[in-house]
Amino acid sequence: MSMGQIFFSFVIPMLTEKMYFKDKNLKANLCKVGFIVLSLLTVVITALITKNQIIIVLVNLISLFVYCAVWFGYTIKKFKFDFTILKNFKYESSDILSQTLMFIIYLIGYRRAFSFGAEYVVALNFVNLVIDPQWDALGEIKTIAKIDISNSEYNYRKALKNSCIVNMFYMGTSLILFFSLFKAYHVVLTLCLIYLAFQFFDMFVLSFVYSNLKAFMQLEFSPTRCTIINLLNHVIRTILSIAILHPFNTNIGQVVCGTVTLPILLYFRFKYFKLNPDGVLVPKRKK
Repeated sequence: MSMGQIFFSFVIPMLTEKMYFKDKNLKANLCKVGFIVLSLLTVVITALITKNQIIIVLVNLISLFVYCAVWFGYTIKKFKFDFTILKNFKYESSDILSQTLMFIIYLIGYRRAFSFGAEYVVALNFVNLVIDPQWDALGEIKTIAKIDISNSEYNYRKALKNSCIVNMFYMGTSLILFFSLFKAYHVVLTLCLIYLAFQFFDMFVLSFVYSNLKAFMQLEFSPTRCTIINLLNHVIRTILSIAILHPFNTNIGQVVCGTVTLPILLYFRFKYFKLNPDGVLVPKRKK
């Protein structure tokens, strides 16, 4: 079921991102919300009818398959397949490499953290439970930036302002979830607050600035340099997450890597670009 969910969770964002680039925001949002609701209801309703896990899984995956197939047929018209590896890697190289290193962080880094005892396992998983959905949502800041840049509508000052508001909103919802659920999970409150503080630092201080700059520099400045910076970011995070023998190893690596690599992006931003009165980043001179 998890593998099926992962696959369908790849198909739907692929379709909705295409809609966002075509300025069909309402349809894209309906598609995403429908997928989430269908995924939830098919499990809950079927589980109320039967306790047979195979039936529950089949109902869920078949429903999602039909849903994705309908949206795929509606969205993807007849097209000529044109795929150039180097060209596509240029635009997504940063994410491809970073996600590969994130796999290593979660595989080895979390194992180190979990070795310190059950209370750390419960605390870290609880904080991830309430914060990971917010991180997934904040990932759309980069997508919005890409769309605006591709349409020549990107306003850096406005993007930072809106991103800050969105960050504050998701930090607020994380706090609500945290204090609503921590007693039910019987966690050690002090440990959870420390894990949450690391996440909030990264989310507020680094996330919205880094996401906007990363997208802008990747498309408008130098994909090669941005890939190197992002690779450096995740290499530092991976090394620290594996090397530090501490229950907060992954969080320390997360904060340190952002603190190190964000100034590099800011250096390129201030050296090669200036902010005009309208809030748009423009080159200082031709490279």
